[in-house]
Amino acid sequence: MGLTIHYTIGANTQEQVVKGLEELRSHCLKTGFEEVGKVHVKEITEKVLDKFWKMQEACSYPNNSVENLNKRDSLVRKMGFDTWELIMSRNNVGPMISLSLWPGEGCESCDIMFFTDDSYSFWKNKYIAKGFCKTEYAEEFEKCHLLVCDMLEKMDEMGFRVKVNDEGDYFKTKDIKSLARAKNISEDVIKSVAKQLRQAFGEEEIVTAVDIG
Repeated sequence: MGLTIHYTIGANTQEQVVKGLEELRSHCLKTGFEEVGKVHVKEITEKVLDKFWKMQEACSYPNNSVENLNKRDSLVRKMGFDTWELIMSRNNVGPMISLSLWPGEGCESCDIMFFTDDSYSFWKNKYIAKGFCKTEYAEEFEKCHLLVCDMLEKMDEMGFRVKVNDEGDYFKTKDIKSLARAKNISEDVIKSVAKQLRQAFGEEEIVTAVDIG
């Protein structure tokens, strides 16, 4: 739950992706992102994926303790990756080209990770980045939401193929009032669900992000 921006981005060549992400990085350094990472190019092999999924299986319930998960993450880093990168690869072998962006406190990171993905072959783009960023719980919600939308618009301007589903209804409308209405509706839904949970389980200690905010 919580307002989220979903995006799918397509590109034709590795050169387009690398140069485009470098340009995007320069743009985001100027627009107010809390953190802007570097552009990384890594090679995902079948051997890497095989090791990773064996570790994932070993950490499955009931062996998914924090200690075991931390050990997994440490081993994955020794292979030169983060756990989230290999999960997001969706088992696609080949180059991964990425840029990590963090809009601000309380907001999810907005990671752009390109893989060679045959499941989107109907797009006729070899490189596909698919992700999402939940902005609702950001301390500066409006700023963070608009930063993500601006970043995606910049990619569209640079020639990437960009498809966006903005639950805040801002990306297409550019209407701050529509964004505010969507946030209010989302908060009402979260409060309603929390109330039902309290009634169902008889617990008064269930706390939602809306309550904290």
